[in-house]
Amino acid sequence: MTGIMCAPKVYHYKYVTFEFHPYYGSRPLRKDGEPRKVIPKSFWAVWEEFSKLSEQEKEFYRIGRGCTVV
Repeated sequence: MTGIMCAPKVYHYKYVTFEFHPYYGSRPLRKDGEPRKVIPKSFWAVWEEFSKLSEQEKEFYRIGRGCTVV
């Protein structure tokens, strides 16, 4: 049996670990990998800076793989 498992892409940029989903946007994660319930204002400054990077630069900071065939 073959299947595809998808999850949002996960990045670690500067001091923030966050996930990015093309429909739902970005969300900072706690140290245990769960989404933070409250998004600190400082996150948006880091996100603004990260969003201006090229796709190649963004891939350098990516720690999660997105979709995987299993």
